[in-house]
Amino acid sequence: MDPHSQSAARRRSGRSEGHLVLLHGLGQGPDAWDDLRAVAPPGWILHAPRLVGTDPTTPEAYFTWAAASAQLTELVGSLAGPVRVLGLSLGAMVALHAAGSGALAAERLVLCAPQVRPSRVLMGIQQRVLARMPEERFVDAPITRDQFFAALEAVQGADLREAAKAVRIPTVVVCGSRDVVNTPAARATRRLVPEASFLRVPGGHELNRQQPRALAELACRD
Repeated sequence: MDPHSQSAARRRSGRSEGHLVLLHGLGQGPDAWDDLRAVAPPGWILHAPRLVGTDPTTPEAYFTWAAASAQLTELVGSLAGPVRVLGLSLGAMVALHAAGSGALAAERLVLCAPQVRPSRVLMGIQQRVLARMPEERFVDAPITRDQFFAALEAVQGADLREAAKAVRIPTVVVCGSRDVVNTPAARATRRLVPEASFLRVPGGHELNRQQPRALAELACRD
């Protein structure tokens, strides 16, 4: 049964549940979704993987789009029943990359502050500023310094425009009302993804912590 038929069948049966995969942003970990877990609608099974290449317990592993996309595709494919994906920033880009391949068996994407082609100038400035951060700042961080900058470099070089055009999954693009830096990129994503809508939510960049209930509603409601 295709995702659209699954949604219709659940509405007819009165059921509204499934699997929700939560993808964290750069510099975060699975616990970034703890607030959303606390308010998620009953009946939904939540999965919050640590993106490959961002785990400080395996410092030799670095982030790549191919590996992260394969990780998500494999996880979604292993789940029985309807699956929806909610990603923030880097996590949203991973979801976009995977969906653009046509192999992601999800019925809905909710993309918070995604980028399809980050400004290399702005990313370069950000990278130079962050490079001055002392090593001590990463002691208790959910990612090593080398992993952080490897992932940042991957984001800087990303071009997901063709992937966005190839997405065939109903998509909601979300951006915080105060996230002025990422709003243009989010709107650009909405224009490229064929079945996408755009929504501004009160808050800044980390809507997973500022608006967990709103995100849970967007991801889980029929």
